[in-house]
Amino acid sequence: MQDLAEVNPVGKPLSEVERAYLAGLLDGDGAIMALIERHSEKRFGFRVRLEINVTQFHREDVAWIPEQTGVGYVRRNSNTFQWVVRDQQAALWLLHQIAPYTRTKRNQVALAIQILTRSITSKVTCWK
Repeated sequence: MQDLAEVNPVGKPLSEVERAYLAGLLDGDGAIMALIERHSEKRFGFRVRLEINVTQFHREDVAWIPEQTGVGYVRRNSNTFQWVVRDQQAALWLLHQIAPYTRTKRNQVALAIQILTRSITSKVTCWK
């Protein structure tokens, strides 16, 4: 099997050090959120959307990440800055990149990968 960094068109190839550093940022100052949103165009009237973010007080601490990875964007909150990945293909790519290096969010990363790779076949059995 080829390395995801080489075959995935979403993000840029990342070194092992970069992947480990991003995993550390996510473990310490990040969040992985699964949101259920109403969506009239979807078969069952909703969609599950994943968001990954890392929050820092200084813009320069996250401003380099979208350029380095090729995914996400930086937004300003009231007194912090966040690197945000909302694109589902980009989120899956990123999670595969950092999964071996995560520690505190290892279970969340594994669950998020499951969510992103599972197709919803009915309202009742989508989480079984």
